[in-house]
Amino acid sequence: MSYSTPFVLALVPAAGYAFHMLRIACVGLLVAALAPQAFANGRNPGTSTLHFRHGAETDIIAGMTFGVLISHDSGATWRWMCEASVGYAGTYDPDYDWGPGTAPGSLFATTFNGLKDNSDGCTFANSPAGTTFVSQVEIGPDGAVYYAASDPADVKIYKSTDDGVSFTQSTTIPGSEDGDWWDSLVIAPSNAMRVYLSGYRLIAGQPRTQFLFRSDDGGATFTPMVQTGITTTTNSAIDFVAVDPTNPDIAYVRVKQESAMGEGLYKTANGGASGSWTHMLSENDSPLSLVVRADGSLVAGSPNLGMHTSTNGTAWADLTNPPHVNCLARNSADEVWACTANFDVPGGPPKDGYGIMKSSGNLSTWTPVLRFQDIMDPVACPAGTAQEDQCVLPYMAKPSVWCGLMMQLGITSTSIPCASFNADGAPIDGAPVVVPPKGCCDTSGGGTTSALVLGGFIVLIFGRRKRR
Repeated sequence: MSYSTPFVLALVPAAGYAFHMLRIACVGLLVAALAPQAFANGRNPGTSTLHFRHGAETDIIAGMTFGVLISHDSGATWRWMCEASVGYAGTYDPDYDWGPGTAPGSLFATTFNGLKDNSDGCTFANSPAGTTFVSQVEIGPDGAVYYAASDPADVKIYKSTDDGVSFTQSTTIPGSEDGDWWDSLVIAPSNAMRVYLSGYRLIAGQPRTQFLFRSDDGGATFTPMVQTGITTTTNSAIDFVAVDPTNPDIAYVRVKQESAMGEGLYKTANGGASGSWTHMLSENDSPLSLVVRADGSLVAGSPNLGMHTSTNGTAWADLTNPPHVNCLARNSADEVWACTANFDVPGGPPKDGYGIMKSSGNLSTWTPVLRFQDIMDPVACPAGTAQEDQCVLPYMAKPSVWCGLMMQLGITSTSIPCASFNADGAPIDGAPVVVPPKGCCDTSGGGTTSALVLGGFIVLIFGRRKRR
């Protein structure tokens, strides 16, 4: 599941949605005009999300601030796909999920132009969802695919039982209105019929209306959940972040902007049917990530304030020298995987030297999984695909997006020759790949490129990004 923090000003639901889209487009255009290609969306390079393919966990997709990375060997090697190949741009982060299906399976991504389905390894094609804006996609333990439409003309929940070939069920949420935003969609691992949904509504001059729903029949119907005990502010949003692996009634939510500076975690033990949610943890940091392990114990972490473990959600123990966490995920082997800080960036946490790390057991040691400089190469696709034509091939005598990414991240791959380019953008024949000097993006340096500095400044001006 993923969440967003749209611009706090809302006119009416539909108008607020349109303004939100316009804002994203304007930010993308402004930064693209000022920054080099690889970080044209103005964000620092980082890992946003991690997903293991259902039923085939050697396949992993990592959402990045510069596209996506895909591994087919449990993270030993990674290949890159650009934003254009998925069908999005700017500071938007798609929500991903990867179904079992037939090789390579159906890899789903949410975009402003509909739910995209990559079933051939190269092309994110339009799914039966059409061009309706989709904010969430989730695959249940039975293989059913759900998506949540957050469109001015459609806010239903849809379900497919044939790996996304068709979506035959659409559910209208009680009390929903066109323009409402669905912030999270989660299916209980132990009960495919239990579905949790959260969202909110923006109306001018009023606090956000928060929604929490539960379905006990596989998404056919939804009923409201109690929100007693959950602390929110005017700009808060609530998203479901986990459900206990063995008990579908135990669910966890995160409150974004629980306070002006931080986030909070809460728990229900009865599916939110009655009583009050239990507050577990608050941090003056963002994002505050949570993962539930096989035995029901909890692991929480944030970029700047460390990681913590708990058996019951009330008493927490700090981990010693943990990485700086931007997201957490768990696989069936009960390993905890973390989005970590590959580089030092302005205003960010100290670098871990790796963009993904993992741990098992008592989490006392962390194993590197991905270093951005070691990205192998782009996903190989035929001519005519966006991946090949827009991301790998040179464009109008300028460096390709891949070559720009290599130069800015210090990628050492030689799978695709990249010439140097002079100040006018003309290629210098036979020149070697330009590797950034120390102090740029090299992990031995302490800084970052001017593009990253500029990007961080613009992100601060325009607000927080949409992320998982």
